[in-house]
Amino acid sequence: MLVLLGAYRAAGPKARGALLGATLLAHGLLGLAPRSLTAVVPWSLDLVLFLFPLGVAVGALWARWGGRVWFHAAGLVVFVLCIHASVRMNSYGMNNGGRLLALDRPVALVFHDLYLIAAFFGLLGLAWLLRSTLLAFIGRRSLFIFLAHSFVWQFLVQTGLTGLMAAGIASVWLAVAASFLLTMALTLGASLLLEQHQRLYPLILPRAWSDWKKGVSTLFRRKSGTGY
Repeated sequence: MLVLLGAYRAAGPKARGALLGATLLAHGLLGLAPRSLTAVVPWSLDLVLFLFPLGVAVGALWARWGGRVWFHAAGLVVFVLCIHASVRMNSYGMNNGGRLLALDRPVALVFHDLYLIAAFFGLLGLAWLLRSTLLAFIGRRSLFIFLAHSFVWQFLVQTGLTGLMAAGIASVWLAVAASFLLTMALTLGASLLLEQHQRLYPLILPRAWSDWKKGVSTLFRRKSGTGY
C-alpha cells in the first residue's frame, strides 16, 4: 500500500488518472477472480488494490471538508445507516462469503464502500469528542497496529495461547475480548520497540517515498562502513 501510494503521489496527473482507473477496475472485479488465484497473491496485494480507491476518496474528502463538525457527524450517521443496510443484505464484511465484494453485487458493494469511508470520518470525529490521551497514544501507532496485528494473532494461535485463554474463560465473548486485548498490547509493544530503531522505522513505516529512500540509503551506508 505504501509503495503504491508513493508512486501515486509522485506521478503526474495523467499517470495518476491511469493508476486510479486501474485500481477502480480492480476494486470492482477482484471479487470475481477464482479463489485459487487470490489465495496465492503475495503481501495481500488484492486487498491493497481493493482498498486503494477508497483511500484516495478519503484523501479528497478530507482536503475538502475534514475537520468540520457537521461533516464528521454526518459521517457517523451514514456509517450507522450503511452498516445496518449491509447487515440486512448479509454483506457486512469486506470478505463476503470468502471473497471480496464485486460488481456482481453492485448495491452491496456501494453500501460497503460508503460505510468504510463514512466510518473513517465518523469515528475520527467521535475520537475528537472523547479527547482521550490513550486514544491519541494508540492512534499515532495505528498504522503499525493495522499492519502487524494479524501476524501477532497468528503467533498466538500457533503457540496455543488463544486456546488456553478460551479454555480458562467460561464466556466466549470474554475469551475473544482477552485475545483482542493481548493482541493489541503485544502489537503496541512491538511498535514502541520499533520506534527506538530510527534506521529501521522509516523503512517499515515511511511517511512518504522520500522517507523510504532515505532509510535505504542510511542502511547501505552503515553496511559499507561509511554511516554513523
